[in-house]
Amino acid sequence: MGSLFRSLGITPSTTQLEALIERVDTNKNGLVEFSEFVDLIAPELANQVTYNDQELLRLFQVFDKDGNGFITAAELAHAMARLGHPLSPRELAEMIGEADVDGDGRISFSEFVSAMNNAAFENSMSGI
Repeated sequence: MGSLFRSLGITPSTTQLEALIERVDTNKNGLVEFSEFVDLIAPELANQVTYNDQELLRLFQVFDKDGNGFITAAELAHAMARLGHPLSPRELAEMIGEADVDGDGRISFSEFVSAMNNAAFENSMSGI
């Protein structure tokens, strides 16, 4: 399960994976069979609002004010403040650090998409 999620750019913790497996493994054999996995995701997919690449790109562009294909800390701080959610320097550093996979100090579109997927996964796991 962990490999599957990581291949999708989602990085659940060991605790989250264990909780998910326990919830999904309806026959309690310690494995998540395909039918159990389908039972898990089918309701979520039916009820979940999904975003296509075009919608994610438009959202990314809200933050990428200079249009260079990257979100800098200054752009993120400005956009979040404009949206009514000002960030402390610590919060800003944490957000950039979580999304900035390559460590260049800015968020590319692919890093943004991955961060959005991780946030969606964490939100879905909060009910477990």
